[in-house]
Amino acid sequence: MKIQTLIAIAAAILTAAASFAQYAPSTWTHPGITMNSIELQEIRRRVQNNIQPQRASWDALVASNLSSLTYTDNARAVVECDKATSGGFTTDGMALYSLALRWYVSGNEAYARKAIDIMNRWSSRLTTIRARNLEADDYYNQHVLVTGWVGHHFAEAAEIIVHTYPGWQSYGFDFTRYKNMLTNIFYPNIDNGASENGNFEASCIQSILAIAVLTENAAMFNRGVSMARNEGGYGNGAGSIPGYICASTGQAQETCRDSTHTQMALGELVQAAEIAWKQGVNLYGAFPDGNGVPRLAKGLIYAAQLLRGQSKNTNDGCGSQFAKTSNNSPCGTLNWGTSPNLEFWEIAHNHYNVRQGRGYGDIDYIAVTESRPENVLRSQGEFAWASLTHG
Repeated sequence: MKIQTLIAIAAAILTAAASFAQYAPSTWTHPGITMNSIELQEIRRRVQNNIQPQRASWDALVASNLSSLTYTDNARAVVECDKATSGGFTTDGMALYSLALRWYVSGNEAYARKAIDIMNRWSSRLTTIRARNLEADDYYNQHVLVTGWVGHHFAEAAEIIVHTYPGWQSYGFDFTRYKNMLTNIFYPNIDNGASENGNFEASCIQSILAIAVLTENAAMFNRGVSMARNEGGYGNGAGSIPGYICASTGQAQETCRDSTHTQMALGELVQAAEIAWKQGVNLYGAFPDGNGVPRLAKGLIYAAQLLRGQSKNTNDGCGSQFAKTSNNSPCGTLNWGTSPNLEFWEIAHNHYNVRQGRGYGDIDYIAVTESRPENVLRSQGEFAWASLTHG
């Protein structure tokens, strides 16, 4: 084959790959991570008019230490993570997000300033986020998981403050330094996902997209969407929408492991889809089946049915490497029983049933009948106040 032909083929492949991965908007929507301006205004209106479920979730937020002016942060140079603790790192992420919401809904700038104080301390001190014990396989990538858990909260807190609080510059928020922290310390932990079960990579995807929006980083946004779609060779694909929801029935990679890890990953993908939606990309509707039901919705419906006590035959399409329990035995017929619901179902319900009117009854039941108000009681530090923001 002539060298000119090889060059032409290579150029064509590169051109196709470049056009394939362009998902970032030409104009960014701000605020635009999981809430835009209209939605924030509606949240405030509903709270002021005592409309449920927003009012109950708001009351819980106000009562929580996470939104208190006396909250003590944990900012430091080195964050070490293992399965048990991150030394307050995840709690600080939820606190930042809670303070930003409390500022916007109440209009009391003391809460915006409290959030700024914490953000400035973190960006002036943090140098490293790492695993606590690099010799132990169980802990090796915990810093990846934890960064994925909290990165979107750190990003969305700043997104709300910068785009709704007029006094952020005069009060002294070092926004440039903060963005550099997220880009240069958070992002390198999560840019390629992790080799573990899919909930690791799904956590990375939500935070990649959140940081990309805050920093208006098109390449990062394209990478996050590509990871969610299992395109471009980013990550290992286990946390992507078609990789995690690995069977056409909606069975997920960790369905046989337990309800908690399955819900974690599904919630992370829902939050990623919500962020992408705000910027004009429809991950919610990706990979529909022959009846037009998207793959993410299939996964949510399948999990919701298990949470409602239905039994499922789990040996139905994920392959033997996925149809396993935590002790690596075949799963067969599964019933989750009375497993707790994690706090993201309102976001899924709001999109599929409220925005789009799809009438997915199992999602509606879990979000509205069982989970309200969704606050922060059961999550690992990554889901917070969904009944306030998306109820």
